[in-house]
Amino acid sequence: MALSPTQFRLSASVAIFALVMGAIYWLGRFPVEPRLPRQPPPMTVAGRRTSSRASVDGVVVGVDGKPTRADVSLVTETTPPPIRGGLARGRRAAVSRTTDDGRFSFNFFPSGHYVVVARVVTGDESDASSLWAAAEVDAKDNARVTTRLKLRRSGGLSGQITLEALGRAARADLTQTTVSLEPVDVDAKASLLDGLPGVYARRDGHFLLPDVPPGRYRLTATLSGPWMIDQVSANGQDGFDRPIAIEPGAFVSDATITATDVPSRIDGQALDPIGHAASFALVFAFAADPAQREPARRTQAVRADGAGRFSVTGLPSGDYLVGVATGGEPPTWYTPPFLAALAPAATLVRLPPGATRTAVVGGRPK
Repeated sequence: MALSPTQFRLSASVAIFALVMGAIYWLGRFPVEPRLPRQPPPMTVAGRRTSSRASVDGVVVGVDGKPTRADVSLVTETTPPPIRGGLARGRRAAVSRTTDDGRFSFNFFPSGHYVVVARVVTGDESDASSLWAAAEVDAKDNARVTTRLKLRRSGGLSGQITLEALGRAARADLTQTTVSLEPVDVDAKASLLDGLPGVYARRDGHFLLPDVPPGRYRLTATLSGPWMIDQVSANGQDGFDRPIAIEPGAFVSDATITATDVPSRIDGQALDPIGHAASFALVFAFAADPAQREPARRTQAVRADGAGRFSVTGLPSGDYLVGVATGGEPPTWYTPPFLAALAPAATLVRLPPGATRTAVVGGRPK
C-alpha cells in the first residue's frame, strides 16, 4: 500500500529523529578522545626507555687538527669508593658516527655524568693501534652540551711481575694474575669504552697491554694469597703512589710489579700525655711523604687494646709516621689536613719489605 505524501514526510521525520537520538546515546557512552600533539617517541638507552631530553654534540678532529670521521660513544662511569679504592667500569649508553665534517650528536638520553669517547682504528689485526679522544660532560634535562675531541695516538705498556719469597709460600700461578690499568685523568678514561685495560700475565710473569689510550693510570694486579703487592715502578719512577703516564704513541716497557709473601708489620704501644698506656687509643700509620698519602694502602688506622698495644699489618715497604689521634671526627679521618695535623707528634718508622718494626707512640709532647 503506497504512502501518501503526508504519511511519507511523517515517517521520514520519525526515522531522522531516531537516528539523531541514537547517535547522541552512543557518543555519550563512548566519547571521542581529543587528539594530542604528536610527541617524539621515547628513546631506548642502555636497555631502558626514557623521555629525558639531554643532548650532547660536538666535533672530532684528527692529529692534524682537521675534522675527521670517527666512532663516538657515550659511556657511563661508575666511580670507585673514595678511600679503599676499586675498579671503575664503563658502559656504552649510546653509539654514533661522525659525518664527513667530524660532527656528532646524541639526543634524548638520561641526564647525568658521561664520558664521550672517540676512536679510530688505524692498525690491522696483527698490529692493532688506535687514535683516541675523551671528554667528560654533565648533561642536564633540556640542555645541550657541546664538546670538541682531538684524537691522539695510542700507547702501550709491558713489564714483569717479580715475586720475593720471604716466607715459605709456594710460587704463585701467575697465569691466573690479572694486570690492570685504572684511569686517573680524563684522557685515560677513554679506556672505559670497553672496560678497564687488563690482561693475564704469562707464566714467567711478563705482561703486555697494547693499544692503550694516552693518559695517566695506576698499575695494579690481582695476586692470590699470601702474595701482596709491595712496590710498583714504571718509566724508572715509583708507580705505586704516583700515576704512570702513557704518552701519545709511546710505549712503556720497564714496568715492574714486586710482590712479597710476608706482610710488613708495625707493633707498638700507645701512651697518653703523661706516659701511661693509652687504653683503646686510635692509632694511625701513614706515609711520611705527604705525596704518598692518597693511596689507601699507605694509610691504616687501628684501635689499641686495654694496655695500649697495637699492630698494623700489610703496609707496603717505606717510611711511615705513626701517631695517636686526638680529636677529629670520623668524616675527617684519612684526609690530608687530619694527617698533616697528626704528623708533628708522630713517630717515624722505616719499614723494609716483609719486616716487623716496633714503635712507642704518643706520650709527652716532643
